[in-house]
Amino acid sequence: MATFFEQLINGLTIGSFYALVALGYSMVFGVMKLINFAHGDLFALGSYLGYTLLIASSSWVTVHFGLWGGMALAMLFAFTGIGFAGVLMERVAYRPVYPAGRLSLVVSALGMSIFLQNGIMAIWGSRPQAYPAAVVPSARFSLLGLPVTSLQVVILVVSFALMLSIWFIVEKTTFGAAIRATALDRSTATLMGIDVRVVIFFIFALGPALGGIAGVMNGMYYRAISFNMGWT
Repeated sequence: MATFFEQLINGLTIGSFYALVALGYSMVFGVMKLINFAHGDLFALGSYLGYTLLIASSSWVTVHFGLWGGMALAMLFAFTGIGFAGVLMERVAYRPVYPAGRLSLVVSALGMSIFLQNGIMAIWGSRPQAYPAAVVPSARFSLLGLPVTSLQVVILVVSFALMLSIWFIVEKTTFGAAIRATALDRSTATLMGIDVRVVIFFIFALGPALGGIAGVMNGMYYRAISFNMGWT
């Protein structure tokens, strides 16, 4: 029974950061009806951004912020960087082909996926990289008699906090109502005075940003990252 609950915690931990990836993807698909093939590669890019921050300044981060501060800094860096990348991707790759129909958007998304995947490979190389052990929290303790790591607890808490925040924004705020209206019928939402451009900006910033944080969690949990992990 102890083994079952231990594996249950492992599954919840892994599932929680994959849920963030899925949540970001579903936000884009729900509003744009776009199969965003590049979303997984933004997840991979977020993992590499966190890795680069921790590698480039591992000693400085550890000294000034500690393990937890370094982890938070890496997540914030990936969140911001991938949010910006998502907005830029929408402006460059998707917005110009909106009038051409959904098939053109799918082809553009495939092109962005190939571009991002090869860009990661060109910058960081084709070999897998590893998050440094010195900046990954690894303390173990017993929770209700079950062995857990501090990293698992942090991943679960941060993931569920983000999911609850998104639920609150979408379901309980006026702007969330605008998002739901845009997802149901973009033309009617425009006639009702909703600025659809702001909604699109929001989902293309927040959706990929959630994937960026999940990428850092994935890198810290598994340690190894690769340029094609997002596509896989």
